[in-house]
Amino acid sequence: MSTPAQPRPPGILTGLLVGILIALPVIAIFFALNALVALPALPINVMDWLPNNLPNDLLNFGKQTMADVLIALNIGRLDQVAKIAEGIIGTATLFGLIVLAIVAVFGIARTQKGPRAGTLTGLIVGLALGVLLVLMYASLPLVQFERANALLIDSAYIMGMLVGSGLIAGLIYDRLARLPETSSEIAASAEQLNRRQFLVRVGGSTATLTVAGAVVSLLRSAGAVEPVEEIVAPDSPTPPGRLRSLA
Repeated sequence: MSTPAQPRPPGILTGLLVGILIALPVIAIFFALNALVALPALPINVMDWLPNNLPNDLLNFGKQTMADVLIALNIGRLDQVAKIAEGIIGTATLFGLIVLAIVAVFGIARTQKGPRAGTLTGLIVGLALGVLLVLMYASLPLVQFERANALLIDSAYIMGMLVGSGLIAGLIYDRLARLPETSSEIAASAEQLNRRQFLVRVGGSTATLTVAGAVVSLLRSAGAVEPVEEIVAPDSPTPPGRLRSLA
């Protein structure tokens, strides 16, 4: 009696897809919780860290290129465009770091044995990324002066988000690795369909979390806009309402 073929471990391209699916909601949650309860918006903090640790020429080139694109798209005024460009660079940097970390989870887990190889690898990689980003966050002068009292809470929050991301990536790897594979064409087709269905479900959850986080952040930001006060010229008559309020 022949033994069943061992399942094929998920590949690096699958890890890349899973990394994208995890990084999107993680960044949306960072912005949403910053808008709701003033926890760190880590993508913005990453952008604050970059000028002191990257060559100025490289950083300015990236900002100028992004600003030119936004101006060409008629996004807004020049000062607004510069701020948007900085936010995009910080977000893209954090996005890339999370995706690369999850690709590393898949790459390392492929070389390990055991039913929980992905989970253990994901925890270790997530912990390593979390420590690096917590150290980056704590080194910011703005954090040292304005968030010193909340540094422990902020650090635990950042660490939890990134360790959780690694853990989820590892669990997904283990789930995909358990899907059966045989040499039969029909069975192989069924395996591909099962993996595809599972990733579609992950993508659906990603879309829900990403959209929810973005909506919360946008609504909160819109509600935080202060109303523009009426400016009365010195020689103009005082509005009637203003006379009644002074009476």
